[in-house]
Amino acid sequence: MELLQLRYFAELAYTEHLSRTAEKLMISPPSLSSTIKKLENELGVQLFDRTHQQMRLNQNGQLFYRYVQNALNSLDYGVTALRQTGRPVLKIAMTSYPVWIDLIYAYEQAYPGVLLEYAVISLEELQAQRTPFPWNFFLGITEDMDPAYFQSRKVFPPERPVVLMSVDHPLAGRSQIRLEELKDENFVSVGKANSSAHNYMMSLCRLAGFEPKKIYYGDYLMRVKLIEQNRGVNITTKLGATVNAIPLETVTTIPLSSPIMTRTQAVGWEKDRLLSKTEQEFIDFVVRYFREHPPMDPDMLG
Repeated sequence: MELLQLRYFAELAYTEHLSRTAEKLMISPPSLSSTIKKLENELGVQLFDRTHQQMRLNQNGQLFYRYVQNALNSLDYGVTALRQTGRPVLKIAMTSYPVWIDLIYAYEQAYPGVLLEYAVISLEELQAQRTPFPWNFFLGITEDMDPAYFQSRKVFPPERPVVLMSVDHPLAGRSQIRLEELKDENFVSVGKANSSAHNYMMSLCRLAGFEPKKIYYGDYLMRVKLIEQNRGVNITTKLGATVNAIPLETVTTIPLSSPIMTRTQAVGWEKDRLLSKTEQEFIDFVVRYFREHPPMDPDMLG
């Protein structure tokens, strides 16, 4: 069994299309088909059910693909680590960084021998379902991760939604608000239309039975400014509001009584992937860090 056979198999298993995979690999379809057939003969089982150009993974193929992908992932991570001056490398993806900045700094101080590379990605990139996942870990919202592709460990209790509004808003003195009461308001959203924060707000509005009549888009600072000016309201969580430095003297947070959709901060990684010692230590560090240094009092999340 050769490494090239396994890489060809993994590509074909992902696309399940002979010609398309052959084009990507820059080989002929007959050559790819012959390579896969030799692999099947060596294993003694068929991995695909074949119909013209379409090749569907059967049960044998699905089982084998899981192990092959784990092996290829481990090999690729090992090659990357060796190319980085001999230091282990961890690639971290986030859709938003404020919750994680202090954690990242603390990890770098505790593990100076590990090179940490991190990037802010879009929700679309997270949910692209690429195999292998291009990063070792995702730090963010569990509910944003497809459970068919990711597994995760919770690092903080689930967050309930709150309404951000100006202290000058007529409803600012309320102890709680039903989202249906805000259907005629303008809304303020953070980031692009496919951002995690935006999708969370829109999902809650749709659960309440309406689409915002007008949405202002901007970064976190712009969100605060627009809300201060009473030009719109925003839906986020108490934790989200806290870590993004909401000035409480001008903006108030009011719990949303209905509908309720929680968000859970977690560390996630590709499902069924075998973890290295460095990766397992990173997960343990993240969980331990937030247990010892919560970004806010968990009792305030309810």
